[in-house]
Amino acid sequence: MGNLYRGDRGCKDRSSSSSGYIAESAKHNQRKFLEVRCKGSDFVGVLLSNGKNIEVDCLSCAVTSGLIEPEGGTVIETEYFHAHQDVAYPIKGLIILAAKRHIKCFDELTEEESSDYIRLLKRIRKAQRIALGIESVYYFYNEDTTHHFHTWMVPRYDWMYDFGRSVESVRPILLHARKQLSGEENVKEVLLAVAALTKELNENKG
Repeated sequence: MGNLYRGDRGCKDRSSSSSGYIAESAKHNQRKFLEVRCKGSDFVGVLLSNGKNIEVDCLSCAVTSGLIEPEGGTVIETEYFHAHQDVAYPIKGLIILAAKRHIKCFDELTEEESSDYIRLLKRIRKAQRIALGIESVYYFYNEDTTHHFHTWMVPRYDWMYDFGRSVESVRPILLHARKQLSGEENVKEVLLAVAALTKELNENKG
């Protein structure tokens, strides 16, 4: 897999107001990012699907700003949200829909963000069905995450039922994918799935 870590671009600093986002220059933000890292505050390690370890203070900020570029790139992006293949688990069609604004809780979304969120969830789900034939999806988001607001759209494949059908089966499935599905052949399939989803979303905007 390619290099997922891009240190040449900085995270955007966004305000919490609903009137818009305030973006500082990339140079300033990269300096700010490095300063925080040197202080060692709130940085967490993230194990990527290619086996590389990185440290970020907020993975969602790092991805939505371009500091980390997921394999296959951006699936779809709007003013408020960014969708991409999960960077840690190589499962076809496992999409993360992340807010661009650094918030933690659902009730922090503005009306505009809420509408955009639901619309995107529906569009991505439809694309998963049409482009990848995914019949069932588990949706997750947690507010005590070390990263900001994002939703996991975890597809269900036949092999996953060996781990059960309940919510408790998801963690073993993800760990299995990281350990057993990181080979070149599956990675190619994941990238093809990303391309198929991106194409479907670009061609069908309804």
